Amino acid sequence: MRKRIMTVFGSRDDLAPEVTFELFQQLGAGIELESSAEDAQQKILRDPNYNLIITHINIPVNSSSTDAKEKHGLDFLHSLDARGSRIPSVLFVPSPMGDVLSKANDLSSNCYVLDLSQKGKDWKDELIKRSKFFLEFGPENAPPLKKIKAVNLDISVAADKKGKELWDVTFKVVGGDPVDAKPVTIEVDSRKVEKLIKWSKLMPELKDKHPQWEGVLQDIGEELGEILLRNANFMERYSPLMTMAGGPEKFRIRFKVKRSAHPVILEALAERKDDDKWDYWMLKSPIYRDLWTDHAVTVYQPPLFQGDVRAPYNCLIIKSNLDTDYYIERLGKELGPLENVENEAKFLENCLPGKEIIGNVMTLPGKNEICTAELVEEWLTKKGPWHIVHYAGHSFHRGKGYFVFPGERKPKLVSSEKFSAWLRAAKTGFVYLSSCHSSEADFLYELASYGIPSALGFRWDIKDDLALEHAQIFYENLLKCYSLEYAFLHTRQDMHDLYYNEIIWAAPVLIMQIRDDLS
Repeated sequence: MRKRIMTVFGSRDDLAPEVTFELFQQLGAGIELESSAEDAQQKILRDPNYNLIITHINIPVNSSSTDAKEKHGLDFLHSLDARGSRIPSVLFVPSPMGDVLSKANDLSSNCYVLDLSQKGKDWKDELIKRSKFFLEFGPENAPPLKKIKAVNLDISVAADKKGKELWDVTFKVVGGDPVDAKPVTIEVDSRKVEKLIKWSKLMPELKDKHPQWEGVLQDIGEELGEILLRNANFMERYSPLMTMAGGPEKFRIRFKVKRSAHPVILEALAERKDDDKWDYWMLKSPIYRDLWTDHAVTVYQPPLFQGDVRAPYNCLIIKSNLDTDYYIERLGKELGPLENVENEAKFLENCLPGKEIIGNVMTLPGKNEICTAELVEEWLTKKGPWHIVHYAGHSFHRGKGYFVFPGERKPKLVSSEKFSAWLRAAKTGFVYLSSCHSSEADFLYELASYGIPSALGFRWDIKDDLALEHAQIFYENLLKCYSLEYAFLHTRQDMHDLYYNEIIWAAPVLIMQIRDDLS
């Protein structure tokens, strides 16, 4: 029979998620864990079959108070004791408190006072040691830990209301032992979401200024962490599943995003570690986006590597470069030649052909041709299928998205709606946008809204040489793992290792529209 633990912490207590994770990590399936703050006493008195209480010396008095009251955790244990509870407890204190120790000894049940200042980083070992003692079991007689292959974590994000937003979180276990992972609904103050949007919109101005841009990224990550990682119900489900799956890389995280929330850099979700370093989830888990709309979006086929479409996959490389500077009236500025379009195309021409999963590879324009919109339309609509389309050229978003193609005398703009129709005709499962101004957040969202199954682009304008290297590393990873989301993760990790002070590792966005029966 599993042992039952009640943890009682304030909603702002950074210790709570670490305690939850450590208990599940070390004690695994041997425990049932419940977290409560404002109504913990009533729950324990109604159901005295808990085996252990873990709390902090300073916790809020009630649900209307968000600030912890000094020594209320000890008062809480004494109140239980006075009502006949004899459940052992672990009481965290931030520093030596002689009076607390003596009052803890007055309790009828065993209470271990865990001094964080003396134990330092060893507090986790001490917590597990004392918990095992009170629970009267060790790893050798604990029930075996369930094992699962992976977890699909869906987080639905909106920014439509004033007051409170409701973000729905679901966990879908893939493979392995059956696990009941109940969904969670998180109340989010709409002012927090507005603040996240405001901060996210600062990034284009700071993208060439390090460490300023990463400071804003950390602020966004910390705020998202407050919403998710400080939520006890979320952590109760997340932590044991993480242990069962064997690590964060086995969590595929899909943000189902409404257009109102699309500007938020949700990928920045992070935790601050003891050494003041930041643990970004996007560097540990595959993270991608999906659309959350009030109307159905018809996605004509699954993303690359999903569903019934099998290799070989055909690839069309589009070099939509300009020969000189042109003033684009709709954009209100000049666009000119892109430095690495030729180098990018040459790399793909050498990298892709001959690989086991790759079929035909074609580059536009051909010799003595111009990469006109008419040429691209003909190849996409009449000479497909093209499962992978790599677009290297200009694009931008002003009210709606546009792709820029060279013409006989001046560039021609093609709306993302029309370009998407060409892609649908070509049965394209994945589009890589290596383009200068596709960086507006709305551009990828709009492309997906026209039914494109999956697309990779950049949130901000990035340096040409780094864009080239990103493309090279991404396709090398793609040919190794045959997975868009894992190639995307590994490429982000590689770019962070190489250029941690450049925004290139934080800029990419992957959208994948996966039917739930395929995810």
